This record gives sequence, structure tokens and C-alpha cells, in this order.
Amino acid sequence: MKVLQETPGFQEAIELKSALSGDTPLLWACENNELAVAEWLVRHWRADITHADDHGRNACLKAAWKGHVRIIEWAMELGCDHLKRSICNDSMVHEAAYMGRLNVVEYCAHRLGMPLDDPNELGETPFILAAAPAHIEVLEFLCQPQHAINYWQLGDRGRNAVHYVAISGMTLAFEWMWENLRDKMKWDEPDFDEKRPVELACDCGNDKAAQFLVDALGITDTSILRRIDKSMLEYGKM
Repeated sequence: MKVLQETPGFQEAIELKSALSGDTPLLWACENNELAVAEWLVRHWRADITHADDHGRNACLKAAWKGHVRIIEWAMELGCDHLKRSICNDSMVHEAAYMGRLNVVEYCAHRLGMPLDDPNELGETPFILAAAPAHIEVLEFLCQPQHAINYWQLGDRGRNAVHYVAISGMTLAFEWMWENLRDKMKWDEPDFDEKRPVELACDCGNDKAAQFLVDALGITDTSILRRIDKSMLEYGKM
């Protein structure tokens, strides 16, 4: 960067937005934990710490996505809004939960006092977003009694966390939820399309997830059982 600063038009390039996402060099540095570069851009070239990309994500949201607490703290000191939401109404907690960044979720809760159960534009809470990719450590933290998580929250198309896991096929999440949240989850509720989690698992070709629900819930629906058997046969799983 210090070499490039001698290039004509460097100052304009500092504020130039990426055609793909609206990123500036400062946002890129924050997302990639390049604190020295970010500091240099702000101190010497007055890069805008409040800028957000085309998705409404500022330096704090970018850093939360990647798990960089030191970037969040630095950006906040310079006036970056840590409460800003993306255009999908995702907070730093949503970003961190989806990516499994437990350190950021804990920081947001303990140091910043941010809510842990707010829904985004689709109705998705950090709990739902952590469940789908099976970020168990984040789930364990969110499900501590003092956090009062709404386990029945509905996200996109009226789907709860069980639906999301059925779609992702992350059986590990099912196993953890069954062991720890068995009586708190709605395991067989239809979504707004009248699809139960086991049906969504079948639709997505997630046979192991579908089989888990069949075994755990004692599902005897022959149409479901035939779909699982047929899929396993087609892919040489039996």
C-alpha cells in the first residue's frame, strides 16, 4: 500500500467501491483482520470508517462475520456503529452465529449487551442461523437459561430451527438438539408450505437427516420410508 500511494489517483482509489460488493479497501482490511492496514488507511488517507458495502455491512459487521474482535473494538473507538444492521436486518450476532464465531457472540453479549434472540428480515434468529450449519459451541452458549431463547421462532416460509437443519442436512445438529432440547423443539410441525422437517430432508436428498427424524420420532409414514429407501438405493447407500 505504501508503494501504491505514490500512484496518481491513490486517494480516489481509497474510496473506490468494488463493483461486485461495494467493498472499499478499508472494509476489505477489516474483514481480513489487517488492522495495521486499516489503521494506516484511516490515519493517513482518511478512509471512511462509517462506510458500508452494498449489503449494508460496515466494518463491525464485516469483522463479526470473520470473528475479528480486535477489529470490532478498534472500529468502534473510531465511531463505527456496532449496532448497525445489514439490509437483511442482520446484526453482528447474526453474522457471527451463522459463521460459528463464538468469540464474537460472547463479546456482543457480555461486553456490548446486545440482544441474542432478535429476528432478522426473514425472522431468523442467531439460534436458527447457528443450528443450520451445526455450530454446536454457539448453540450451547445461546441456549444457556439466562438468554431466554425462543426455540419456536419461525424464519423463512414459517420454518423453525428443525426445518433449517433438515434442509442443511447437518445430522450433528439434530443429535445435539435431541439430547439437549428434545422437549423444547417442534420436531414435526409443517411449515407454511405444509412441509414437515422430515419431508424437507427428503426433498433435499438429506437421507441421514431424514432417517434420524424417522428413528427419533417413530415416524411410520410409508411414503416417507419409501422415499428414503429409494434414495439410498439410487445412490448406492444400501
